Amino acid sequence: MSGTLDSLQRLYGRLSVAGSVATDHRRLASVDLVRATAAVSVLLSHAYAYPLWSHPAAITRARYLFTATLTSGVFLFFALSGYLIAGPYLRSLARGREFPSTPGYAVRRAVRILPAWWVALAAVILLTEPAIKLWQLVMHATLTFGPDVNESSRYLSIGWTLGAEMAFYVFVPIAALLARNFVRHRQLGVNRLVAALVGLWLVSSAWTFVAALGDPLRPGTIGFERSVAHTGFGVIGGLFHFMPGMLVFVLLLAPQELVPPVRRAVAWGERRTFSLFGVAAVLWMAAVAGSHDGQSEAHAALMGEVNALACGLILFAVLTGAEKFRTLVVVAAPVGLVSYGVYLWHGVLVDSLSAGHASLGFLTGNIGPLGFGARSILLFAFAVILGTLSWLGIERPLLRWTTGWERQRRTIETAAPAPVDA
Repeated sequence: MSGTLDSLQRLYGRLSVAGSVATDHRRLASVDLVRATAAVSVLLSHAYAYPLWSHPAAITRARYLFTATLTSGVFLFFALSGYLIAGPYLRSLARGREFPSTPGYAVRRAVRILPAWWVALAAVILLTEPAIKLWQLVMHATLTFGPDVNESSRYLSIGWTLGAEMAFYVFVPIAALLARNFVRHRQLGVNRLVAALVGLWLVSSAWTFVAALGDPLRPGTIGFERSVAHTGFGVIGGLFHFMPGMLVFVLLLAPQELVPPVRRAVAWGERRTFSLFGVAAVLWMAAVAGSHDGQSEAHAALMGEVNALACGLILFAVLTGAEKFRTLVVVAAPVGLVSYGVYLWHGVLVDSLSAGHASLGFLTGNIGPLGFGARSILLFAFAVILGTLSWLGIERPLLRWTTGWERQRRTIETAAPAPVDA
């Protein structure tokens, strides 16, 4: 067993690249565990639900809940983005330091998401609807869907999640700049930053509920295929999905500086990893059990809030307690490394089959456990192979280039002579 784990660790080391600025360019296997969990849970949800899409009469309450439980894993991606993307800006605000390079940030975000997306998008368009209009091609290529949920899922159904990510990428540096100007470039400190993030979370939640009650762009209710993925994914409306990761980053930035009640809560959480997982599981299941086919926008938003709390607890537990389940981290980390490609290419296969109404007999038509198992194995194998090719051929080379560029820029800035006061 130890030999297998060592081999997996070596494989992970050979395939990986430096991490993000949030982790000081260290590659954290625990972060890739979260990525793997999110990607595989969504893959399994589609493997299970595929035959149900064409047989709505077969959708029972139990099947709805099982699918919703797995689909909700996508929100782990959002919580993780809150931690990794906003983290460097939050650290700068807390310490009164300079923000990351805006050009470097923009280029790294663009090359991380867009090239691999373009290849997957081209594949699904060629397989399903080659006669795409120019304005649709531009919208989908740039992930600028705006509030149009129907358009964001037209070609690649998982596209709405990437549209939400892109909106968050744009929001983070703008919001950080506004916050710095508001405090007049003073150091915020971790306690004031925690309070600010909690306040922003409340504003985002209120905005979402108001939008859910009177959104003229998306009238009606939410059906089975959208599960607990509610609308309201404007920049502010969808922000509460990213807030847990942002809050976790600040809480772990300097726990010793937190006010005593919060510091004690953080210390308790660090010691009670599996208790946190238990609480997160209860919240996750409550969010799913509270959802139902045809639910209102406002009801779905409330369930999304509960799920966001669960995702925050999971992220905190994984980041602080990874050594307690090291075997799982080592096994899952390589899948997490290629998880973006896995996420994209499983969507290409599922959407292509759905658009063509293809039937592969038992494989696609069986609703029971054996059909689900067969589809899961096939879909996972297909997605891992193409996801690995995407990582090696597209993502990793571009990430190496942008990481090297960022490090070179920081080295030049460090070596530059200090300014002399006039």
